Amino acid sequence: QREDALKTLLFQQKPDLVPILHELLSDNELRGPAIRGLAAFDRADTPALLLKHYANWNADEKSDAIQTLSSRGNYALALLDAIDAKTIPRADVSSYTIRQLQALKHPDLAAKLAKVWGEVRPASADKAKLMAKYKAELKPDVLKKANLANGRALYVKSCASCHRLFGEGGDIGPDLTGSQRTNLDYVLENVLDPSAIVPKEYQVTVVVTTAGRTLSGIIKKESDAAITLQLQNEVVVLPKNEIDTRTPTKQSMMPDGIFEPMRIEEVRDLVAYLASPNQVALKK
Repeated sequence: QREDALKTLLFQQKPDLVPILHELLSDNELRGPAIRGLAAFDRADTPALLLKHYANWNADEKSDAIQTLSSRGNYALALLDAIDAKTIPRADVSSYTIRQLQALKHPDLAAKLAKVWGEVRPASADKAKLMAKYKAELKPDVLKKANLANGRALYVKSCASCHRLFGEGGDIGPDLTGSQRTNLDYVLENVLDPSAIVPKEYQVTVVVTTAGRTLSGIIKKESDAAITLQLQNEVVVLPKNEIDTRTPTKQSMMPDGIFEPMRIEEVRDLVAYLASPNQVALKK
């Protein structure tokens, strides 16, 4: 009931709600909705509060915090400063978030992003090299040695929030159960360069609101009055009179570089699990 009440208040977007949201950052039950809700308000003290508590939060709450910090130019500068200071580990920030930062229109952001993160290039620039590398390292005899239980754990961490497999997971991206997941070339092409070929229903639209918030997501529903936007961590209903601009892209919701933080043994386990004909038990 408290969460439903909070959602109602958030939909009204009244600025006097912000101090309450700040207090709810200490509430174990409502922390997640409060973190996500703060993205709707431009408050100078919000980034510092999120960063102050970040290290003590669980993985979902950290993901929510990063998404909120990437929703506005001034918030994003604080996020990049935290990455530079190692307050937020680089591994916590996906290439989806980097694309979101690139979509923000702030005069100092591009230079700051280049300084802190480095050059951001399309995955396709290195696709051929990466394809050759992983094909050489994931021969059939190597995949036979995979730990499928560990592969499932990696799948839950990296893929399950968006994709369904064996009847479990999210519905943001395509269901993988019936796809060509046993075909190594198909898997590598889609993981290494997810934006190469993107069906229209999975293409990202960048929306900027009249209040200055930038959102990147998939339009799931649209009426004369509003659009329903699927973000990486939540579904947002935006009244059309609160939308300043909306720009369709040819990008996939799926981030680039999923394999980058993994050891080759972990990539082996994940790829082998994806090709498994049956579900396996999670590792204990």
